[in-house]
Amino acid sequence: MKIVHKMLAAPAVALVLMLVVAAVAAVGMLKQRTALQELTGSYLESRRITNAVRFDVMAARAEVFRQFMLIGSYDEAKLKAERAAIARRFDEAAARLGKLDVPETADEAPLIAAATAGIAAYAKKADDALDMGSGDVNLGMAAMMSADDAYKAASDAIGKVADFANTRAADKQAAVMSLVTLALAAIAIAVAIAIALALVVAVLLARRTAHEVGGALQAAQALADGDLTVAFRSTSKDEIGALSRALESMR
Repeated sequence: MKIVHKMLAAPAVALVLMLVVAAVAAVGMLKQRTALQELTGSYLESRRITNAVRFDVMAARAEVFRQFMLIGSYDEAKLKAERAAIARRFDEAAARLGKLDVPETADEAPLIAAATAGIAAYAKKADDALDMGSGDVNLGMAAMMSADDAYKAASDAIGKVADFANTRAADKQAAVMSLVTLALAAIAIAVAIAIALALVVAVLLARRTAHEVGGALQAAQALADGDLTVAFRSTSKDEIGALSRALESMR
């Protein structure tokens, strides 16, 4: 091995190991990206849906109370249209919740079924209250107030779905952070190994070269002092070995 090759050996080893580090980092980043896409595309979407459904039910409830303020000015057709519009809002909220799909589990199904049933039960009582209010506003308002238990049950059921989705999202977020930590640890370990191996190679080659140069130097000094019995011995195939063999042939 030529001296120049020996000098380049350690940087070459470091370069190869750094490529390994880059590969490890790339794999880690790919896993992180996949996990983040799953988190934002599924788990956070589940959280968004539950929050939207909760708001939709609250808005539909507020609309029912608003209708009691206007019901005296409605004819039968207008009231029927308003009741149908409110019923659609409840149905749409329930349908949106029914489409929720939390990845990697089916445990949300009974919670969603309970929530959609709760929404339907409250929607029925709210519609009945409006029907009563068409004849007597006070009677309808009283019926609406008595439906608060159904609203609370529906809201609590939606909350349980939201809590489940939030817990799963938090677990996935923790898993993503674990992947980040693992990737950083793998990169740190790979860098440490690369540095250590590069140093070992550099030290070994430097010691070998220094030993060969030292041996040739001692032989040359002995020859200069008149000792013709000294021998230039070297098994190295680099320039130092070639120099030692040339001096040996001249002795």
